[in-house]
Amino acid sequence: MCGDKELKLQHNSPDAMSLDIAFVVDATGSMSAWLEAVKANIRSIAADVAPRIARQYPELKLALRLALLAYRDVGEAAAGQQFQQLDFTEDAAALQAQLAGVRAFGGGDGPEDVLGALDRAATQLSWASKARFIVLIADAPAHGRECNDDPGDAYPNGVPGGPSLAQVMDKLKDERRPIDLMLCKVRNHALTKMEASMRKHYDSRRANRSLRSVQLFDDSKMPATRFHLVFCLDESGSMQGSKWADVLSAYNQMLGRRRADQGLGDLVTVVTFDHSARTQCALTPIDNAPSSFSFSGRGTNFAPALHAAESAMQRQPADCVPLLLFLSDGANADPGPTDAAMARIVAAYGGRTNLQVHTIGFQAGGGEAMLRRMAAAAPGGRFHSCQSGVDLASAFTSIAAGCSAVDGLVQRFAEILSEQISIKIMHDYL
Repeated sequence: MCGDKELKLQHNSPDAMSLDIAFVVDATGSMSAWLEAVKANIRSIAADVAPRIARQYPELKLALRLALLAYRDVGEAAAGQQFQQLDFTEDAAALQAQLAGVRAFGGGDGPEDVLGALDRAATQLSWASKARFIVLIADAPAHGRECNDDPGDAYPNGVPGGPSLAQVMDKLKDERRPIDLMLCKVRNHALTKMEASMRKHYDSRRANRSLRSVQLFDDSKMPATRFHLVFCLDESGSMQGSKWADVLSAYNQMLGRRRADQGLGDLVTVVTFDHSARTQCALTPIDNAPSSFSFSGRGTNFAPALHAAESAMQRQPADCVPLLLFLSDGANADPGPTDAAMARIVAAYGGRTNLQVHTIGFQAGGGEAMLRRMAAAAPGGRFHSCQSGVDLASAFTSIAAGCSAVDGLVQRFAEILSEQISIKIMHDYL
């Protein structure tokens, strides 16, 4: 940090210190689980920092002020939803209560307006302490070739009219009111280039200033970001009319949720079936997936649909996780071949590619038994019983939400973050 600690610390007495911490958090769809973790744990993060420091410096009285700036991409600016800003407060409980209204959505292309968010945090929050932190929590880099090599970046030359990386870093390292920066990487590999470019502009041996980078989790243990969504949808005679309309509505809501969560690399296969199977689309990019299908309407045989699904899985890219969603409203006429086909899919994809299986009984009555058995055949497979179109839509969207769930990783989020903040404070200031 700056050479003289007195430039950074505001002492009310020789054993007191005040600290401003602003959490700058990507609030686009792909970050939904992490934003929820910040919302749920910001109070515990604040409560945990002081005791960690007290164990090393028992006489120090530490006053914390917290702020949050949630950011989305520039496409949300027109609707006034690009930034949600909660200014500094010493009341962590009050801040957490205000956070309830912040939700993750949007995003569009991969890179985000990270630089606009950092610039806003540096200039528009009510900084007061001389010890100032920005904790940037992100899973995607800033726009511009200096920060990413993503060919899909909508702004490869940077956001028009927005600040450059050099300008933002200059504001953070301003010697009159310096702000320390900690980069918390949710997905390490995606942020490698941005981190290197940040260091180029920010780090200074002369000023004893360096970016602290924290890899929150091992990339190999992170949940998949790209899915092969394989829909097997019953189009037998009993599914005609409003039931088929409910299925199409739920299917489109699921695709909409994945797009909102930035599952833009997802592939979609749709197999409709009665006594035989029809592949309506195979390995189609999610943005090009059809929204409706013609209806046939005869008997009900599950095995042909599973054969068609397996055929598509055999051709999927290696980086896709297959998610099989199998829906029917009636009894299956070929249980033996169905069991064999399901066993073959689980054996091929259950371990190697982390196959996810969801079976849905839509007013299925006695047909539920077979669907339950299919789900039970796959590790972690789930059966959903739906009695209405509302139930069906809820099941489909919850499955989509589960594609970005991070479960145990989120549970450790607060502990990791408070530990790293405490380490940095003690290393740089005490």
